[in-house]
Amino acid sequence: GFLKDSEPLVAQEAARAINDEPIPAAMPALAALIDTSMKDDMFDWRAVNANFRLGGEQNAKALAACAARADVSEKVRSEALHALATWAHPSQRDRISGQFEPMPDHDAQVAVAAMTPVMNVLLTAGPAPVRAAAIEAVVKLNFTNTAPALFDLATNGTIPSVIRIAALKGLNEFNSARLPEAVKTAMASGDKDVRIECNRLLAKFSPDEAASSLAAVLVNGSLTEKQGALSVLGALKGRDSDKILEEWLDKLIAGQVPKEIQFDLLEAASARKAKPIKQKLQKYRSQRNKNDEFTGFREILYGGDAAAGKKIFMERPAAGCLTCHKINGQGGNVGPDLAGVLGRHNREYILESILFPNKQIAPGFESVVVKTKGGDVYAGIVKSETANELVVNYSDEGAYTLITIKKSDIQSRQQGLSAMPEGLSKILSKQDIRDLVEFLASLK
Repeated sequence: GFLKDSEPLVAQEAARAINDEPIPAAMPALAALIDTSMKDDMFDWRAVNANFRLGGEQNAKALAACAARADVSEKVRSEALHALATWAHPSQRDRISGQFEPMPDHDAQVAVAAMTPVMNVLLTAGPAPVRAAAIEAVVKLNFTNTAPALFDLATNGTIPSVIRIAALKGLNEFNSARLPEAVKTAMASGDKDVRIECNRLLAKFSPDEAASSLAAVLVNGSLTEKQGALSVLGALKGRDSDKILEEWLDKLIAGQVPKEIQFDLLEAASARKAKPIKQKLQKYRSQRNKNDEFTGFREILYGGDAAAGKKIFMERPAAGCLTCHKINGQGGNVGPDLAGVLGRHNREYILESILFPNKQIAPGFESVVVKTKGGDVYAGIVKSETANELVVNYSDEGAYTLITIKKSDIQSRQQGLSAMPEGLSKILSKQDIRDLVEFLASLK
């Protein structure tokens, strides 16, 4: 009833409770709403997730139908395709809440049967992210008969790079005999992201040629191409790649590597087993300031992907960024609005707030626990304070409410911790945090 007949906000909270708690008995009701978009991505995503969790034949068909609907957002259509792609072996963590919610394996043929009627349409038409997700799904579901279509997509210089890259990866997964031809054709692309993927794949069937190409990219390529080259070098077999990384580690030790690729260089070098590389890494690490609170993290201050960081902020429930923070008025009110944060602070402040949220709490967002002489207890955020009154934004059964407390009525007052949780570095990878810093630094 709450899902179908309530106001949108009530329905959204009901969907959140059913999926995130979870409430198994209500899961079929949530799954049934996949046919009627609420025009709210998080609600619709939970309807997608409910079908995925239920795992029946009709649920798979509902996901395929959702993926093919033009009136559903790109995000939700892509999530429906991701559900089909991972149908056989679901993640043991819920994709929305991040909680450990073990699921049994599903019959892959159920997803194959559901995907078959819509496969060609999804590959050839629609928004680029949806087409890319469709390619990933047909590859995961082993539709090897799509290899000719993937070759055509990979070598088509007129379509978005995200589709071409997904097609190249698909040809690689299928071990297509035409992969070298596709890579050679796509390498001439004017799109740097496509060239990055071509270099990655070139390493598979021509390591020597790849090493030479990557060395040139590190000198003349764009920032993202250099980052991609270092990622490939970390996995590329052969002594040639070791020599390139050794040369760049010498530059790092001498302070001659741009800050935007230092993290990528360290990650690539850390993946190698060659003794000279290990020695150079140790030398670099020994030069670090042992009193620097950002030791091991300073290299992620620059070079992140702002678009990826935005997705983490907006769409990663486990991180909880948008729950508490606003950006230009959109989001929660537990933390400060982050628009223009770099104009008020520097990147170090942003990183410190992520790693050590209790070190500096923004004015107006200090946490407090107040006990009144009447026995009431209010735990929340200090919004304002005068000589006679304290205004606290406190949690009342999950909803935040402003209350004004006379100081003469206060029996005790204790400073609390930041509402932002410690331990995000355990939830997010260093690359995630790097992308998040870049996104926040880009806000106006």
